[in-house]
Amino acid sequence: MSRFLVAYDISEDRSRSRVVRVLERFGVRMQKSVF
Repeated sequence: MSRFLVAYDISEDRSRSRVVRVLERFGVRMQKSVF
């Protein structure tokens, strides 16, 4: 099983929300912008 750390810095709310929805299906949110 592979492990990944995903961090992002997206200023646009709409784009950020889309990214969050996708990442929440695949991982656990550790902080606001880290999965």
